[in-house]
Amino acid sequence: QNHWGTERVAHQLLRERQPDFPLSLFGQDRGIDHSLSRHVRGPISFFALPSLYNQAAIVVDDLLAQNAPFGNTNSRLFEALACGAVTLTNQTLGRDALGLQAVPAYRNASELFDLIHAELDGADLRSTVKALHATILERHTYEYRAAEFIAHLDDTASQTRARRSAPTVIGFFPDYRDNPYQEMMWAQLRDEGAIPVGVDDGFDAVPLVKALSDHRLFHLSWTAPILGPARTEADRLARYRRFLSLLDTLDTARIPSIWTVHNVLPHECADPSMERSLRQEIADRVDLIHVMCERTASEVSADYQLPAGKVRVVPHPSYIDVYPNLIDQDTARYELGLHPDEMTYLFFGQVRDYKGVDLLLDSFERLHRHRPRSRLIIAGQPGRFPGRPEIEQRARAHPAIISHLHSIGDADVQLYMNAADVVVLPYRQVLNSGAMMLAFSFARPVITAAAGCIPETFDDTTGITFSWDDGEAALYRTMLEGERLRDEGYRHAAYRAAGRHHYREASRAFAELAEEAWAQRGIATT
Repeated sequence: QNHWGTERVAHQLLRERQPDFPLSLFGQDRGIDHSLSRHVRGPISFFALPSLYNQAAIVVDDLLAQNAPFGNTNSRLFEALACGAVTLTNQTLGRDALGLQAVPAYRNASELFDLIHAELDGADLRSTVKALHATILERHTYEYRAAEFIAHLDDTASQTRARRSAPTVIGFFPDYRDNPYQEMMWAQLRDEGAIPVGVDDGFDAVPLVKALSDHRLFHLSWTAPILGPARTEADRLARYRRFLSLLDTLDTARIPSIWTVHNVLPHECADPSMERSLRQEIADRVDLIHVMCERTASEVSADYQLPAGKVRVVPHPSYIDVYPNLIDQDTARYELGLHPDEMTYLFFGQVRDYKGVDLLLDSFERLHRHRPRSRLIIAGQPGRFPGRPEIEQRARAHPAIISHLHSIGDADVQLYMNAADVVVLPYRQVLNSGAMMLAFSFARPVITAAAGCIPETFDDTTGITFSWDDGEAALYRTMLEGERLRDEGYRHAAYRAAGRHHYREASRAFAELAEEAWAQRGIATT
């Protein structure tokens, strides 16, 4: 059994009354109580489970307390019963709907031990298990689930056809599948049957133009991959012209386009002048421009102009319900080797030059000399920029810094966020900050430079801002104040700020932009 950041229910009950029967615990030994350690047998391959279940006298299933109120059921229950094993569970909610109401259930240590002793003493549950085994094979195989899923798809397709003659097709560029942002913004359209289709690096409009739907849409997010891959000036110019040709082709085909402005300019671009020109051409051609705060137009005005009649504000969504969040702070700190009392700062996300990680290191090294109980975590994949080797060397050399300089998996985001007291965003320049919304989503206050759209989402209840105009010591002075951000009030305020910007609300607003763009093109909407 995996632990997912909290002690298993069965382990708690087994600790209350030390087992007087043979017991084997399989799974990662993470934080398991020492009183049970002698029973730990380590992890086992998923493919060895059938043999293990067949050999076991009894399989104890326990659902995490966080999942119990939702009527969830562990796959373990289905798998053990499919193998014909006598299985006990602590979950009763939802069993009737599954036809598994006869599975013996326990609520406390006494009931668990009584069931185990009864079976071991000869209270044969095999006839019950045989009936449950038949139910599993009849109603809970993957073939049955696939048939249910196909039926659900057919039902959804029927509902979609009733709303529209053909589903919406969203052509999009670039295809950043490791960033959930695009899918978050399309969630409402997805619910209505929309089909996203990536536009490849060759900027080929044919798939989108030929899509059999009146409701087609092109969504442009980051512009860096348009010119970024070019290695010569001639190649850059060719890519520049090819992309504008894509927009012109879509315009001729009456396919509206929406551009989301994420930053003033790409943070690393070989030809800023051409990038400015490209962005102006895009702004002039697209139907609507999605910005994340009112001040965006003025922030970008020195480089290009956003036509006021096209601009629509939809704030950056938070990441509540996007990433797992099951690990508590004590467990997260145990996993990372942090003491519960250490004041812990976190930088999370790609390490790039504009994000000021070198300045953060300067400030933390100075802070640590005066506050030796302070710690810093730097977690994220470094980009390619001249100062990268020095940053990596400094981060790894400092004994109070935990540096995990690699891509962080979705399931591990919770580990770093929940271990931290404060998230620090020392950006040299910024327009929008997904990292700030991510921190708020994990109820973490933020120390950040006050720039771009940040002041429109941020206030003094969610953290502390500073300005680089006050000198490079500004971040150090602000981090000295960071201790007060450990107060629960800041965490509650940060989470409330995330709740006000749930991605579901953002996706509904984005769907309204799509409806508006179609209406402008004279395409009927529902």
